[in-house]
Amino acid sequence: MSINVPDSLFRGSPEFVASYPFNDIAQNTGIVNFYAGSTNIGAARVNFLVENTIQGGTAENFGYTKTTGTYSFDTVPFKLPRTLLGTAYATVRQWGYNTSSGTDGESTVTDIKLTQVHVGGGTSDITNEADLLKVIHTPTTGLTQDSRVVVWNENTTPIIIKKGEKIRLTLTMTEAGSNGSGGFCHNPAGTDSDALASGGEGVITNTQLVVSIPFRLNLP
Repeated sequence: MSINVPDSLFRGSPEFVASYPFNDIAQNTGIVNFYAGSTNIGAARVNFLVENTIQGGTAENFGYTKTTGTYSFDTVPFKLPRTLLGTAYATVRQWGYNTSSGTDGESTVTDIKLTQVHVGGGTSDITNEADLLKVIHTPTTGLTQDSRVVVWNENTTPIIIKKGEKIRLTLTMTEAGSNGSGGFCHNPAGTDSDALASGGEGVITNTQLVVSIPFRLNLP
């Protein structure tokens, strides 16, 4: 006598298209790491956020004057909706080069913010003003470098990134003082870079700028 066994009895586990470096099953979220980089397309400078550690970008640096610069890095448009939920992080590699042993050095302040870029071009804050943290770096004589971690407050309200929308990382950096220069790094591959284009000032290591964003998992 034959027995008909329903196919559902041996149904396989669902396959997941996305992979995550870290899963928080209790919160039903997975962290995705995005790496900031840049390239030139013709005469235009293009900044981007990618999930791969490709080669692209070096250290942003200023001259020996007081200067302010704002830099934005966008993901490609999302092909499927994603839900952002939880605490986001950013790891920033900063450096400073000081030519004088006096007290008139320079400080580099980086304001970091995440926004949602809509299909029509408008934006919405992912991190509000209260969550906008500063990374302050004051070098001594010569080259100084370190990595700082920015932690945005936990987002308990889900943010839906719709199909065709992007996530943007924005950094605003200012220099103070007249005896040095400084900047931040954004090479997805993390390879070493000369501090200044002229060379000879020292080599910056661990040159990645990493943004870790939590997305809700579609667990069965």
